Amino acid sequence: MENPEQMFAAETLDDLQQFLSLCLELQKNPDKNISKEILRIMHSIKGNAQIVNFQEIVRLVHACEEVLETSIGQDFRDHEQASELILQAHDSLVEWCNKLKANTTLKVDFFAELTNKLKAHLKSQSSAKSNQKVDVVKDLPKKGGVVKKVLVVDDDRDFIAVLQDAIEAFSNAGITTEVEVCYNGFEAISLSLKNRYDLIVTDLKMPVLDGIEFIKGLRKIEHNKGTPILFISGFFSTVSASDHKELMENVVFIEKPFNLGKFRNYINMFFLSQEIENKKQA
Repeated sequence: MENPEQMFAAETLDDLQQFLSLCLELQKNPDKNISKEILRIMHSIKGNAQIVNFQEIVRLVHACEEVLETSIGQDFRDHEQASELILQAHDSLVEWCNKLKANTTLKVDFFAELTNKLKAHLKSQSSAKSNQKVDVVKDLPKKGGVVKKVLVVDDDRDFIAVLQDAIEAFSNAGITTEVEVCYNGFEAISLSLKNRYDLIVTDLKMPVLDGIEFIKGLRKIEHNKGTPILFISGFFSTVSASDHKELMENVVFIEKPFNLGKFRNYINMFFLSQEIENKKQA
């Protein structure tokens, strides 16, 4: 079975392939929706890197996000340096992920220079966004023991049953799961006030309280401020990660149509990474 690092490499290579296609399309057509889709992919890569504690990659991708945000809605060809730096980041990540698949002990120690170039580019821009500082990404919550508590939120009861079965069937390295379900964001907030979760899986479009409003409420709850969240939805084109940046740390996206194998890989990566960190802290 693949370990978390190998799963990260495989998932990231898939994301980077889509990322490159969109970047090339953006050079032909400066559509802000293309930029937002690229930002969504970047955010997913950053979230995955955070899960396996690849902090240099987190910082690199975050800097790429900041650079791209300054050019949303503009002709990307007018931002030659930004385009070149982002494509350099793509090429470096592809090269590194291919090496990681063969050597999971490979160190993440050569992205700092490129990250600094991206930061320097930001400082040189007159846009107000160029003055924003790169956020410090919080560590995932660490919890001892082998029971992982998961909350699943979706208004589709049949789909919830599929997710619940997949999570409860998870068994790896002695980890067991305890799953709670609810059907809208309001119910999820109520449960989150009472319980600390190791992972929350949620839909975006829901009645009563949608996924974004749920996260806004969740991040105000002290014991769930850093809980990792896995969004599964077919409506990500309507969400801008940059519009909700303060809410989106430790958030990963999976688009519908739903891929059960990909979902299981994410669950595996979340839980094994948490247990590895727990052992390091022991």
